[in-house]
Amino acid sequence: STLAKAQLGLPAESEVDFLRLVRERVHPEDRDTVLAWWTKVKSGEANAFEMNYRARHNDGSYRDFSSRGLAVADANGHVVRAVGLNADVTERRQTERRLTLAQAVFTGTHEGLVVTDLTGRITAVNPAFVGITGYDEAEAIGQSMRMVASGRHDRLFYQQMWAALTATGAWRGE
Repeated sequence: STLAKAQLGLPAESEVDFLRLVRERVHPEDRDTVLAWWTKVKSGEANAFEMNYRARHNDGSYRDFSSRGLAVADANGHVVRAVGLNADVTERRQTERRLTLAQAVFTGTHEGLVVTDLTGRITAVNPAFVGITGYDEAEAIGQSMRMVASGRHDRLFYQQMWAALTATGAWRGE
């Protein structure tokens, strides 16, 4: 299709041979999965498909795709083609990978981290925060940051802390 050609960076006038595209463009680790789905659909074992895979763009990079569709059979019940949607989900997958990494860093660091909303209500804490303060996550979520006030700092300290949070979105200190 025209969309598949554009998604892979192929010239509009090029012919599309599905099995050739799979052999030449689908990532080697995903190729067997795509071929297994195609075999099931072509044989009539499955009348629908849904799969995620990586395919090589003409620029040499691999892109993430999500495909789903249905088999179309002729009057004799033989599958003659498949129709469906093929979506380039590369950006979404990259975002998911970054979020997974950020979550691993957030939970794995030895420094207590707290995330708040704009009103100063706690929305997330990491395990180090729990260990340092003694408050478990369920106790902290939804509470004001005032819950961890030590009583050792004066008003100016908190004014400066909130000024930094408001200006830069982050504060670091003890």
